[in-house]
This record gives sequence, C-alpha cells and structure tokens, in this order.
Amino acid sequence: MNKFMPQESNGPFEFGDYCLIEQKRFGVANEMYLHKVIGSSRSNCWVDTPVQTPAIEVMHDKMEDVVSCICCGVRETEVRKYRLSDCHSTAGSAFGKKS
Repeated sequence: MNKFMPQESNGPFEFGDYCLIEQKRFGVANEMYLHKVIGSSRSNCWVDTPVQTPAIEVMHDKMEDVVSCICCGVRETEVRKYRLSDCHSTAGSAFGKKS
C-alpha cells in the first residue's frame, strides 16, 4: 500500500488509519469529523474543505495526492476522495493511531 507524507507533517495515511477533516457549520465554529481511510491515489477530483452538505467531489485543474475515506457515523457506505493536505492526523487526539 502506498504511504504519503503530507507537507504539514500530518503523518502517513494507509488503509485502516483514521484522519480528521473539517466540516462546515453555519453560525458556529467548524467541526472536525473522523474519517476512516480506505485507500490513496492521485486525482484531480476531490471534495473541497471545509466540507459542506451535500459533500460533492469537484474537478480541479491539477492532480493532487488524495485519500478515499468514509465519514464515521455518517453514511458509512459512501466513499469520497479528499485532498491529502486537507486531512489531519489523529495522533495525539482522543482517537489516537491504530497499532
């Protein structure tokens, strides 16, 4: 499985890891939602952050490293791609890192 090293030292993400992705909330501060990583690739299509409802994958002009994720507790049957630089590591948080 490919491992990516995000530019902001978020750590590598691979199958089974968890990451936090910012979700848009109106009238209050945005919230970080827990996502489970399914895979990784390069693409020009990903969901922009902060994620709004409905979450829509948008075509962009350039290729980027992306991770395919499932939002935990919210429609766990939908897999969406998020830009790697928008994902934050769960290391040091209450969710920790899988061992």
